Amino acid sequence: MNTLTRVLLVARPAPYHVRSLLTWTATTVLLLGSAVSFSVFSGSLVDDAGPIDAVAPVASFAWVLSLLAGASVVGLEVRAGLLTQLFLVEPARPLVVSVRICGGAIAGATVGLTSIALTVAGRTFAAFQEFPVLPVGPNTTAALTLVCMAAGAVGAALGWALLDHTATVLAALAYFLVVEALLAGLAGPTVAQYLPGEAARAIVMSATVGHVPEFGVAIIWPALLAVVTAVAFQRTNRCTLT
Repeated sequence: MNTLTRVLLVARPAPYHVRSLLTWTATTVLLLGSAVSFSVFSGSLVDDAGPIDAVAPVASFAWVLSLLAGASVVGLEVRAGLLTQLFLVEPARPLVVSVRICGGAIAGATVGLTSIALTVAGRTFAAFQEFPVLPVGPNTTAALTLVCMAAGAVGAALGWALLDHTATVLAALAYFLVVEALLAGLAGPTVAQYLPGEAARAIVMSATVGHVPEFGVAIIWPALLAVVTAVAFQRTNRCTLT
C-alpha cells in the first residue's frame, strides 16, 4: 500500500468528525452571529473608525473557536477509545498525527470562513439600512482564514499532546478567558503582542491596512504549531494503548 493510499485511508472522515464539524460551525454561527448582530445594531460596522476592515474584530474570538474545533477532531476519538483501532489501521503513528493535524486545520478554516460569512451578512444588512459600512477586504479575509487554520492545527496537535479532550478544552478556555489577559497585564504591551491571541489580532489588523506584520508576531502561530506538534509526536509514540 503506497503512502497516498494510507493517508487517504486515515483521512477519511468518520460520522463523528462530520458531526463535530457541524457542531462547531453551528457554535460559531450562534456566538459570532450574536456578536455581529450586536455590531450591526450598535453601529460598530459603520465606517467612522478609520482604515479598519469589518472582518478584523471577529479575529478576537474566531481563533479560539478554531482551536477548539481542531481539538475536537482528536478529542472524540480519544474519548470514544478509538485510538487502538486507528493505530491498527495505520501503525505509523506520526502519519496518523500529521493527518489529524491537517484535519484540525480544515476545521479551523471552516470556522474562519463561517466567521467571514457572518460578517459579510451583517455588513449586507447594515448596507440595506443605508449606513456607510466598513469594507470587507480580501487581504483581511485571507489573513483570518490562515490564522484560523493555524489555530485549528494547534488545537488538533494539543489534543494529541494531552490525549484528553476535556483537559484540552479546559486548557484552551482557561487561556482565552483568564491567562492571556493576565499575562498581557503583567508583562505589558511589548511582550503581550507575542501572545497567541494578540498575535492573531495583530496579523489580521496588519492585513487590514495592507502591512506585513512584524516578523516576531507573524511566526508566533507557526512556532507554536511546531512545538505542540513535536510534543504530540513524542507523546503518541510513547503512549501505551489498550
